Amino acid sequence: MKKIFTIILVINVLISLAIIFSNLFNLKEPFQNIKALNQSDKFLTNDVLVLDTIIKTSKVKDGSTSYSTTIEGKLINEKKSREISYLYKDNSYEKDIFKFKYKMVYQKGIKVYRNVINDNIFLKNHKYLQSKKADALLKIYFICSLIPSLILILVLMKNKK
Repeated sequence: MKKIFTIILVINVLISLAIIFSNLFNLKEPFQNIKALNQSDKFLTNDVLVLDTIIKTSKVKDGSTSYSTTIEGKLINEKKSREISYLYKDNSYEKDIFKFKYKMVYQKGIKVYRNVINDNIFLKNHKYLQSKKADALLKIYFICSLIPSLILILVLMKNKK
């Protein structure tokens, strides 16, 4: 039982380290996104993203198709380009992508939320916002669990002797 627990802790530490190193210069972002998504009336403002590019890809693995879409554009009052990427398993975003392509052709913008804390942008889509919230919570879990996991591994190794 201790061996299985140790293996789970080691895996947890490795995932934590991978997340921390991949977000090394931006460890506050998941915390800021959760704060904004939980208090949307206070930290999310409405904005418009004028689309430049839509890139949609699909990948079939083990009989299951997953989709990835990246939309690029500029916020109405900014010069720098912004990007929103999202992954999904079903075709639930097909109507949205069709609308995005239509709006891109006719130079109409799409409505987005802008996080006033860190300037991230989010689609105005409940399913998308829920996935961003889950993603942020998962990152927060692994960031916060690194030190307790290391301590538990050390305790288990000390008891093993």
